[in-house]
Amino acid sequence: MSAKVEFLYLSEEDMVKAGVQDISGCIDVIDEVYKLIGQGDYLMGGINGNSHGEKLHFPKESKFKNMPLDGPDRRFMAMVAYLGGRFGICGEKWYGSNIENTKKGLPRSILMVILNDPMTGAPIAIMSANLISSMRTGASPAVAVRHLGDKNVKRLAAIGAGPISRACISSILTEAKSIREFVVFDLFEEKSKKLAEEMEEKFGVKGVVAESTEEAISDSDLISVAASRLKPVNIKSEWLKDGALILQTGGMTSDDEYWLNADIVLDNPLMHTTYMEDAKKTMDPESVYKEMMGGNIYSLIDKRKLPNLENFKTLGEIALKDDLYSRDGKKTTHFISGGQAVFDLGWSYEIYKRAKEKSIGQKLLLWDNPLGI
Repeated sequence: MSAKVEFLYLSEEDMVKAGVQDISGCIDVIDEVYKLIGQGDYLMGGINGNSHGEKLHFPKESKFKNMPLDGPDRRFMAMVAYLGGRFGICGEKWYGSNIENTKKGLPRSILMVILNDPMTGAPIAIMSANLISSMRTGASPAVAVRHLGDKNVKRLAAIGAGPISRACISSILTEAKSIREFVVFDLFEEKSKKLAEEMEEKFGVKGVVAESTEEAISDSDLISVAASRLKPVNIKSEWLKDGALILQTGGMTSDDEYWLNADIVLDNPLMHTTYMEDAKKTMDPESVYKEMMGGNIYSLIDKRKLPNLENFKTLGEIALKDDLYSRDGKKTTHFISGGQAVFDLGWSYEIYKRAKEKSIGQKLLLWDNPLGI
């Protein structure tokens, strides 16, 4: 019996050749993953199997001259998971992040994915993952539109015009083909203009640049919020059209009335439970909540104004049902997508399979026979 272990290395160029930018394909895969989450056929990190990931935080000061110091979005993070179903794969997304990278011509975050055999732990593939991450991030709200949205929506608004917003809007427009107008607001007008023009050219929708959040979301059927968590956008209930669907992949706040009256759908309540548990291990959970996408909700749960997270609706369970989700025509539906390692594994595994079929990538040898056993 051979103990030889080889794995496939896929560069970013290889990933593109294998179809990592296939928006429709990615939406379908992320839909599959949501259904597996709904069934419980997955695991993520932590003792409860639902940790978003493990972060390495640098200190603000250090007596060691070579130790990096804390800065905006400066961290390392390991996101481990097992994904069941047809995937049957273990793996990890590993990345370092530093906002200063942009001054060096680098992305803020540099990401890799490792896929492993779930029984032996042997590596199957190591691949560039920046495009994996952006694609799966954008596909998540599109899956929500598939299962929660009105099939005749006409107007889509975006708050934020950065890379995450671009990925989300591209996927939403791919899924919701009835949209005729796209309006965007960003603090930097030039970024808004660029995104509006890009979507107009790519999808044939009318691109509009708004001068405020209120102007952008007023009279919009779908609203994608992909603002920075460091600078969350504030949205007021009175700005919203009856029956609007908000798709949150970035920082957002609102008043208690909004959260108490919205029809809230979560990506994975068990992961949000872990967020709350981790926050409560600190001296000031409320301060920690303010940095989290679901922070307003967590605070209201602690105050017993909202039910515990296990009572919230979840996209995975909704996606598993054959019947169309029934929405209140006047009530705002609010979907939160915080990102999960299982999404990275699902799309990574799909691209790995495509790469193998097309003989893309480079085979690397771990060993012919391991030493020391």
